[in-house]
Amino acid sequence: MRKTAWFEPLVVTGLCSSLLACLPQQEVSAYSAGTDVNGAPLLEQPPAQQPGSMAAPDVDGEPQAPDAPSDTPANTDGLAQPDQLVPVVPPAEATGSEGSGEPGEDPGREVAEPTPEPAPAPGEEAPAAAPEPAAPPELLPPVVEPAAPAQFRFVRLVADSEFNGGPLSTAAELDVLGADGQALDRTGWVATADSAEPTFFGGAPAALAIDGQAASVWHTAWFQLVAPPAHPHYLQLDMGQPRAVTGFRYLARQDASVGRIAEYRFFVSADGVEWGEPILAGRLQDTAEAQAVRLPAP
Repeated sequence: MRKTAWFEPLVVTGLCSSLLACLPQQEVSAYSAGTDVNGAPLLEQPPAQQPGSMAAPDVDGEPQAPDAPSDTPANTDGLAQPDQLVPVVPPAEATGSEGSGEPGEDPGREVAEPTPEPAPAPGEEAPAAAPEPAAPPELLPPVVEPAAPAQFRFVRLVADSEFNGGPLSTAAELDVLGADGQALDRTGWVATADSAEPTFFGGAPAALAIDGQAASVWHTAWFQLVAPPAHPHYLQLDMGQPRAVTGFRYLARQDASVGRIAEYRFFVSADGVEWGEPILAGRLQDTAEAQAVRLPAP
C-alpha cells in the first residue's frame, strides 16, 4: 500500500481537473475567485444564455435546460445597455394615419379624383347644362270683384235749408247718376214733392224738375200765403224700376237765387215707404252751375 503513495496526489489532481471541466463557467470563476466548494455564484445575475444553446452541465454532469430567449440584450452584468434598446413604435390608430387629417382614412388607399368631363370635339357643341328648377310662382292675392251697386226704384232729395235763409226750395233739374256715373234716362219717371206752387206763372209742380228745361223750375208754395211751409222740403222721383244709384246732379233756379238749396240729404228706397238713412248728405255750393254729388268709390 505504501508503494502507491507517490501517485495519489496525481490521481487527486486529475479528478479535480475533471470536475472543474464539468462545472459551468460561473462555478469555475467562483472556484477561481476562492468561493466555497458548493460553487455558489457571486454574480447577482447570470449572463443570458444564447437562445438554442445547451446549458453547461451542472455539478452532477446533467445538462441544464436552455434559458428562454430574451428580447433584452445582456452585457457582462446581465443588464441592457441604453444603445441596445429598440424604441417601440405604437401602431397607427384606427382613426387614420398621422398627418392625414381625415379620421378613418387608410394611409395605403389611394383617393380617387373626380373624373373631368371630356372636352367637346372640334365643331361639336358643348352639351347644355341642366336647367335649374324654376322658382315657384308667387301667390297673388285673389282678385275681388267689386260688389255691384244695390238697385232702388225711388230716390228723394231733402232740402234742409236755403242760402237766402228763407223757407223756400227750388230745382231747375234733378238727375240720378247710375253705376257708370252718368245721368240715367228719365223717360217715364214720376216726380212728386211735399209742396209745390200751384198759381204763380201757371204753377211750379215737381214734374218741371225732370222735363229737361233749365228755364222751368219746381218751386215750393209761397204765392198768396201768409206763411210758406218751412223746411225740410223734399223732391221725390219714381224711376219705374230698380236702378243702380251712385249719386245725383242738381241744377238750381237760373233766373234768381231764391230757394237755392244749401243743406241737403239724399235717400234711396225700394218701395217708396222705407227710406232708412241717407246715402249722401252735406252742403251744396251757392251757384247756378250744375253740381254732381257721388258716392265714394268702393
